[in-house]
Amino acid sequence: MAKKTKTESDTKSTVKQIDLSELSLIDLIGLQNALPAIIEKAKQNEKTVLRQKIEALAAESGFELSEVFDDSVERPEKEKKKRKQIGFVKAKYLNPDDTEQTWTGRGRKPKWVTLYIKEGGALEDLLINPDIID
Repeated sequence: MAKKTKTESDTKSTVKQIDLSELSLIDLIGLQNALPAIIEKAKQNEKTVLRQKIEALAAESGFELSEVFDDSVERPEKEKKKRKQIGFVKAKYLNPDDTEQTWTGRGRKPKWVTLYIKEGGALEDLLINPDIID
């Protein structure tokens, strides 16, 4: 006998129908903004219940959960994806009129650099350490 898979129509029939037509626009927007957090909490609750059910099922068969799932339900720390660390970039250029303003040379040029060049100055003149040029 073939297993019945859940179809989209099966899923829709289990969704409660809530009449939102009586809510004001502000209430609807508030509800919309609150939904992501509510959904996330519901997902976490479902995961907790599911984990407890799986642990109980494994225990009935005499196993620990870690034995069933290759010694770990979650990936060990060393296998988790490591985030690329964003490093600090030293300033490369200095505003001669205001030494608090610096620029790394990355991204869009600051206004003070654009003005300096427009007034006839060279970008190299603004280098903090002119001996080191990339």
